[in-house]
Amino acid sequence: MRTHALKLNKLETPMIFWGLLFALILFAFLYVFLINKTVLNVAGRQRAEKSISALNSETGELEAAYMSMKSGIDLNLAHSLGFSATISTKYINRTTLGQLSSRSVE
Repeated sequence: MRTHALKLNKLETPMIFWGLLFALILFAFLYVFLINKTVLNVAGRQRAEKSISALNSETGELEAAYMSMKSGIDLNLAHSLGFSATISTKYINRTTLGQLSSRSVE
């Protein structure tokens, strides 16, 4: 059984060393960059959650104000503002384009 060994020239050894060193430095910068992005995303999400919480509470307050205003509207208020009951009610129907074209064909 024979074994084969890889023979390296003296020029290839420093190139391998510098290549590995470059890859190590590249991965270290990439790691720091990605950790930084993660931290910034977490901080941004916390700000967004605070904003959402404030908007939800404001929406709740507006809904409560709307409901209190809505409960104050009745027939007496409408009459005092000049509204009156309708005498006769007429309804209309909207005909679609398909109905109009089918009638013209018949």
